[in-house]
Amino acid sequence: MDMKKYRKLNVKIVLVLVSLTVFINLSTAQSYLNLSNFAKGESGRLILDKPSIEESSFELCGLAPNHTYYLQVSYPFELTSQEALFRKIADKGYYFQSVESCVQLQIQDLQGLNSQTPVLSYQRISEIPTQSASSSRSTDIFHTKIAPNLDLETLISNYFLSNSCTDISNIHLSGSYDAIGSFHEGSAVLGIEKGIILSTGKISNAHGPNDKTNKGTYMALDGDDDISLLSNNTESYDATILEFDFVPTTDQIQFEYVFASEEYCDYTNSGFNDAFGFFLSGPDIEGPFSNNAENIANLPVAGQVVPVSIDNINHINLEEYYYGNIPEGSSQLVKSNCANHPIQSGVSIEHIQFDGYTSVLKAKAKVIPCETYHIKLAIGDVLDGVYDS
Repeated sequence: MDMKKYRKLNVKIVLVLVSLTVFINLSTAQSYLNLSNFAKGESGRLILDKPSIEESSFELCGLAPNHTYYLQVSYPFELTSQEALFRKIADKGYYFQSVESCVQLQIQDLQGLNSQTPVLSYQRISEIPTQSASSSRSTDIFHTKIAPNLDLETLISNYFLSNSCTDISNIHLSGSYDAIGSFHEGSAVLGIEKGIILSTGKISNAHGPNDKTNKGTYMALDGDDDISLLSNNTESYDATILEFDFVPTTDQIQFEYVFASEEYCDYTNSGFNDAFGFFLSGPDIEGPFSNNAENIANLPVAGQVVPVSIDNINHINLEEYYYGNIPEGSSQLVKSNCANHPIQSGVSIEHIQFDGYTSVLKAKAKVIPCETYHIKLAIGDVLDGVYDS
């Protein structure tokens, strides 16, 4: 790159509270981002003003020595650094191990000066995550009981299918085994007694009490094209996908599910539109998704096709299907996105980490008995891979 083509601006960026979204002007000097109080696994975001030049420099300071940090910046921006331990993992983000208390970074607009606003996501982690579904399986719990070590066929047979289906085959998981498991005794909290849990991070993060506003694990996993399509063609990350073939014995299938997320309520209607889909393909199905599938996980809104996502169901939109799970006194309740968000107490606060979740929703479809269908359950982070859903 011809450095004469660009003017450079040296600034420091500060974040006082880890759960606070801060708008930073890159032309304002003497501010810096302080990560020193981060616990492992804590996450946050900085929404930066649009830079007035194509490349700017800034420092992250207050770093804990010999700790690993993850960074991600929204497209079309790119981070670079001269630090030896700073590296990019494909298109999934950046990792660096702190040697000193500050690290110098450069942010560049790959499309020149356009209308985009850069968003910097960050997380302190213990190690660079693996990118394989064969990663070590978690032994943590969700609610009171969870069994992440079940094999996939047992998981589907015991917790997902009933006597309406038979002949399960071609089972495949894309993602991490740390992001899938089973739960039971969930009726008092979720309205579903038992089932499968799929997450964009580790399922252990779902376990309460809700004592964090920014819980998440960046898994360094690919997104999913169908999830991106549900979210207005926005880039997705950390997708967990469970899919298989099945043969129905009745002319209708029905599944119950609950969608929960740590994106609520801080990032409602702000583009971090994590989403979930039941993608069904087979005889007489001609849908817009991969394998000509249709998404049967839509909200029951008359005359509309409304997928399940952060921006579509929350305390503002279709609030009748939403339960807030934020305790009184939480710092996030003062944010503009959280205005009039309900305050929660009791059993859900004690047992669920996520800041909000839906009521029990139903996915239904007409099918032909004794024919073979394929179903794909997918959940993904959208715009970045930091906060879990």
